[in-house]
Amino acid sequence: MKVALITPFDLLDLAALSDYHLLLPQYFTNTRYREFYNDVDGYKILDNGANEKYSIDFRDLQDIALAWGVDEIVVPDVMGDAQGTIELVRSFEKYAQPDTFRYAGVAQGRTLAEVIRTINLYHVCDWVTTLALPRILNTIHKTQRFNLIEPVAKEYKFDAIHCLGGSSWIREVVAIDALQIVRGVDTSLPIVLGLHGISLSDDRYISRQSNYFDRVVERGSLTWKVIYDNVTRFFDWAGAKAPGSVL
Repeated sequence: MKVALITPFDLLDLAALSDYHLLLPQYFTNTRYREFYNDVDGYKILDNGANEKYSIDFRDLQDIALAWGVDEIVVPDVMGDAQGTIELVRSFEKYAQPDTFRYAGVAQGRTLAEVIRTINLYHVCDWVTTLALPRILNTIHKTQRFNLIEPVAKEYKFDAIHCLGGSSWIREVVAIDALQIVRGVDTSLPIVLGLHGISLSDDRYISRQSNYFDRVVERGSLTWKVIYDNVTRFFDWAGAKAPGSVL
């Protein structure tokens, strides 16, 4: 399974270890971030900003996608809100450019029945090719996202499944990779933990720091070594091997 690392600006060299990337539209105006993702190789997915509570116009989202030359766009959604997501998807549909981009529809809802409603919508939208399963699904049940993967793959004909974010079930990625179904996952978890000096293997969860993207880490420091160990461990758990080294 592929891994897209969500890193602070100072640690973008860790993101370059992978050939799979999730790009955040709110940082397109940051020169360092924009130029890094202009140049880095690999499959590029443009997020819609919902997880960071960032609102963006549909046209602006696709203009950024064109400027960055991304492969896929995450369709606008509302966190935990099936009806709100369905309404956004229907509004966005007339702006979709399926000849230029792939689109990932995000399953949302506060109950399993609501989540299935959004999945059914994407199933009949022939311009949506990827199903994105967000970590918030695990608020329904601690293993809900994992539990959905095999039934969805069996019942629906999406080209790919992507998992949005790393959840508080630290080793969820191990279970997901074992299914050999999911294309990839994006996460900041190994770095978030490392910034607190916590090893991924400790099975402790901490939410992302409010100043996360501005954090600076001295190379060779203890914090750097914990972060790097966490990153390589996460790659291993996901069944993905980082193609290079920045040590």
